[in-house]
Amino acid sequence: MNIVTFYRYFLKKIKLKAQKKQKINVMVTGGNSIIKLYNYINTNLDRQLYHKINFFLTDERLFTNLKDTNSYTVKKHLFNGLNKSNYKFFEFVQKNLNIFENLHNYNSKLKNIDFLFISYGEDGHVASLFPDLKPLINLKNVSLIYNRSNKYKFRLSISEHMLKKINNKFLFFIGKNKKKLLYQIRKENLKKYNYFKFFKSSHIITDS
Repeated sequence: MNIVTFYRYFLKKIKLKAQKKQKINVMVTGGNSIIKLYNYINTNLDRQLYHKINFFLTDERLFTNLKDTNSYTVKKHLFNGLNKSNYKFFEFVQKNLNIFENLHNYNSKLKNIDFLFISYGEDGHVASLFPDLKPLINLKNVSLIYNRSNKYKFRLSISEHMLKKINNKFLFFIGKNKKKLLYQIRKENLKKYNYFKFFKSSHIITDS
């Protein structure tokens, strides 16, 4: 499924969901590979539908420049040109709260997610969950991650429990390198791609 086909499918799904629910909960991810999708949605999605959606973030990088955060990427591309009053975006980090307060605050705000947009990292991570790396703190819906070998060492992320319980997951492999990664994951049963098992019945989207 490519981006255009996915968008048409998603639009149909979200319109049906909007007939049954006052608010639809959509979880979105950060990273550069997903920008093409967000630009497409921003250009094509009816502004009235934006009002119907609660947007949640999969994970956030801590102690870094604003432009390197996932929330910055999402707001710049998915909400470009929109007034803040026209959409609802639940960010992981509130400036007036410390790490632990933010962790518990987001854990309490997370609701049942209707749709999840997420991409797969070349090192096997999804959201900020890394293979063979235990979270420093693990709550029901969120986790605090420390990865000393990564540029962005401290992160807040949805938990493995939260990832597993979301039914409508859309996994994106956008770009030449990510398509190679998808081929490699399907071909090789490597431990570092362990999280792919959570997406066996999910929709896989590429840009081809």
